[in-house]
Amino acid sequence: MKIKTEKQYNRIIEGATAVLLAEGLAGFSTLKVSKLIKMSQSNIYVYFKNKEDLLISTFTYHQQKYVAELTKAWQPELPPRELLKAFIRAVYQFSQDFKDSLAIIWMVRQSTELRSKIPQVEDDQIFKDLFNLLADYQNQKIIRDYPLLYTTNVIFAAIINYIQLLDSHELSNQEMPLDALVTFVADFLFV
Repeated sequence: MKIKTEKQYNRIIEGATAVLLAEGLAGFSTLKVSKLIKMSQSNIYVYFKNKEDLLISTFTYHQQKYVAELTKAWQPELPPRELLKAFIRAVYQFSQDFKDSLAIIWMVRQSTELRSKIPQVEDDQIFKDLFNLLADYQNQKIIRDYPLLYTTNVIFAAIINYIQLLDSHELSNQEMPLDALVTFVADFLFV
């Protein structure tokens, strides 16, 4: 039996990331990963039960980076509008520092098939804290009483779309600075 190593595990995750970025979910396969990293497909299955397990593990790897960065930026003592600004800036900065990670997170979260299988809000402390704080804001009538999962998904989508428009040069920072995105999201969120 093959011995599992962190180096090999990471090599597979990096290969899976590259295939996902190049081919998308529809074109993803363990065979393509094995060819890219020059490892037998059977060796991939030593680390991952199947294609879905590899996809979820790849998502989780990138999500952990995201959680770590958001945790650094988490300042619940800030006034609500300032906290929103800090949070949006943190997601934007993450997109600049870890563009591939954000692309993987967004891609997998868009899959209705995988969405229920990836880590959920209750799996990461930062998201539990965020949802609890948002619920408190709703109780205090600071933010609108939309379902929280919907609210956070709309905000995340707005940030991602902004970043994608900047990256594709369909929008510039001069046309819409990051602070304008904060205002846009704040208008949606706050009472």
